[in-house]
Amino acid sequence: MIAEESKKAKQAAAAELEQKALELAELNEVLKVRDAKLAEAL
Repeated sequence: MIAEESKKAKQAAAAELEQKALELAELNEVLKVRDAKLAEAL
């Protein structure tokens, strides 16, 4: 039973990390676009 709970907790943590990684990738894209626009403006 403890092993089952541990497994669930690990899966939840992994899913959360994956979500955070996706959010970071998205933010990085936004920054890249901003940097490109800024470079064009200069």
